[in-house]
Amino acid sequence: MANSNPTPQEIVQILSRPEGGKIEITATATGEKFIFSTEAAANGHFLSTLRDGRYAYMGMLNEANGFRATKGSKVAEDAREAVIFRVMWRIVREGRLPGNATVREVQRRRAMADREGKRLSTVNAREDARATDGRFGGK
Repeated sequence: MANSNPTPQEIVQILSRPEGGKIEITATATGEKFIFSTEAAANGHFLSTLRDGRYAYMGMLNEANGFRATKGSKVAEDAREAVIFRVMWRIVREGRLPGNATVREVQRRRAMADREGKRLSTVNAREDARATDGRFGGK
């Protein structure tokens, strides 16, 4: 079940799960939505963001070092999504919730992807874009 009002500790746990996790950040003033997804990696988690209906790799996330872009990153370090995630991560690691945004957990659709034989990232991107009418952060 999706957690619509996670605590800062729960947000860290969601994104740090061995199987990965997914959150949606909504800017209170504008309604702009950003979806971030993690997948387990050897030294933490791969971090991606939904962009133009597809997930784009942002970099690595781990509890010790936080978020960092890597040479394979498809999202620039100064892109809106990267800045928003970096600020949100710092705030929740301090034990606070962002004051100008809401954060909620988004459930993965693994069962549907497995049943249809499709790649999970493709199914997630399509479903997430449909659920929010495709309104996400810029390019």
